[in-house]
Amino acid sequence: MAKSKKFRFPPLVEVAFEVRFKPKLKIAKGIPDYQDAISKKFPSYHKLNEASDQQAGGIDDGTGCIWVFESQTKKRKVRISEERFNVVVQDYASFAEFSVEIRSLWAKLKKIAGDLSYTRVGLRYINHLFLPMDGEKHQCEVYTNLHYDQERFEQDTIERIFLEGRLRMKATNLTVRSGIMGIRETETDRETAYLLDYDCYQDETSLTGEPESKLVPYHKIIETRFLSDLKEPYLEYMRRGEWK
Repeated sequence: MAKSKKFRFPPLVEVAFEVRFKPKLKIAKGIPDYQDAISKKFPSYHKLNEASDQQAGGIDDGTGCIWVFESQTKKRKVRISEERFNVVVQDYASFAEFSVEIRSLWAKLKKIAGDLSYTRVGLRYINHLFLPMDGEKHQCEVYTNLHYDQERFEQDTIERIFLEGRLRMKATNLTVRSGIMGIRETETDRETAYLLDYDCYQDETSLTGEPESKLVPYHKIIETRFLSDLKEPYLEYMRRGEWK
């Protein structure tokens, strides 16, 4: 899924890592220090209210808020509240680089927050594939191992198909979302916009260890599933960046 010698043109559009925990008010007090610690890479900052109906005349003490820190390009975001840590990356270069940044950002938050009681840890990869069409016919089955029977639909009537599957593998869960998102028109072609979205996670019933220890096993689960969902013509496209 990452750019590599094997796959130079992956369809990845977004990667997210999230940790949820029982609320810790101490985080609000430490946000200024956290901002200082990450300001070189995430210079932009704004705050969102989690509750839209705050009491009139109330004191803004930082509780009930989401603090959002953004890179200069706006393609990387860190979102923090008293019960959630979330990093979203839209310019993903490699898993090695991504995991180093996650570990650094998380370590800085732990320094402020102290011990936390985790309720969910998740890693998500969202892919948008643009697949050649044959006139009005979608050809998703040529490039992917479909999770549904496309032939049950009249081809020229399909606008969208969306499927969500939830899988359990021992103590780890994987949600797979896939399907046709629509049609993209180019100057010369029509392409099927196809979704492959993987969310690997554990909740408090099965979580052990620290969140950063989940990065490698979650990534392996997602990568294995992603590659099994693709056929050779699309694997070759990811290597070459063009259709044979």
